Amino acid sequence: MIAALELVALTVALALDAVAVTAGLAAGRAGARELAVASVVFGVFQAGMAGGGALGGAWLAARAEVAAGVVAFLLLTVVGGRMIVGTGEEEVESGLSASRLAVLGLATSLDALAAGVGLPHLDVALPISAFTIGVGTTVLCGMAAVVGSRVGDAVGPRAERVGGAVLVLVGARILLSAVGVLP
Repeated sequence: MIAALELVALTVALALDAVAVTAGLAAGRAGARELAVASVVFGVFQAGMAGGGALGGAWLAARAEVAAGVVAFLLLTVVGGRMIVGTGEEEVESGLSASRLAVLGLATSLDALAAGVGLPHLDVALPISAFTIGVGTTVLCGMAAVVGSRVGDAVGPRAERVGGAVLVLVGARILLSAVGVLP
């Protein structure tokens, strides 16, 4: 029972970055289909990175934590910055490309790589842990998409900038956590 609660808590903690990004994308006017795909992509990345961390062990985690924070910060800042500055209406209409989703999926799941090192210490089989993390992230991102869409409706034409600001703030939080400024 304790292991299951620990896994649920870990799932929620790991999903929070992806949840914030999904809400930002929804506020930035991404469509329902794009948000559903993004939620699944984020879930797959979280599960894969957590599983990779479990299989790669402490060696990988020790080398990845600070670098992962810097990479996530840079990726989210670039994507968020482009949303804030905007490059014209045609970009907004083009939606979320596969490469943009992959970048966001990677950026929001790098912490799962390090957290995955601890998965073998839970009293839950690794495939079940990774599956739970992936499905939990997907579901939470889906819920965030609904909330983010409502925020986007409320802020109207500034929605793309609000979404970009969310991405930049998530990136900054990841960086500050990686270098030890924030827990």
